[in-house]
Amino acid sequence: MRAYFDANEPIPWQRVYVLPRFVHFSHESHFHAGVDCAECHGEVPRMEHLARVRELTMGWCVECHRQRGASDDCLTCHY
Repeated sequence: MRAYFDANEPIPWQRVYVLPRFVHFSHESHFHAGVDCAECHGEVPRMEHLARVRELTMGWCVECHRQRGASDDCLTCHY
């Protein structure tokens, strides 16, 4: 990524996770809540190639919200 930054070129991202269009997800709110990136994305620094480590299903997300005391109101994540 540094090489792209230094060359002022866009990073050619390849999507690993795709959520339905009616789902709203904010990395910012999860970051501020103290959720470690590895909980959803795995140990990225140790990966040679990024890979999906979790199936981001509604049930998995709801369970995580309930364990952390986060809102499980439908409008928290759905438009």
